Amino acid sequence: MQDATFHDLLRGRGQKAKLAEALNVDRSIVSRWIERRVPAERVLEVERATGIHRSKIRPDLYPPSELEGAAPYCGALSEEPAT
Repeated sequence: MQDATFHDLLRGRGQKAKLAEALNVDRSIVSRWIERRVPAERVLEVERATGIHRSKIRPDLYPPSELEGAAPYCGALSEEPAT
């Protein structure tokens, strides 16, 4: 999913609920982040929970040039365990 944004990647069925559960916040909070933006203090936590690079979450704080050499989106919130 090249050039996908944080918003695009969390639009899948159940993804907002999974992220909310992983971060111990209400699903409405995650929806607000998708509509607006993830607070700066939550970016790294969201990155760890989702596998979505911080440059995709907040490009204003983490310029896309940081994506060079980064691992692609791995679907960390998927139901299947990583191998």
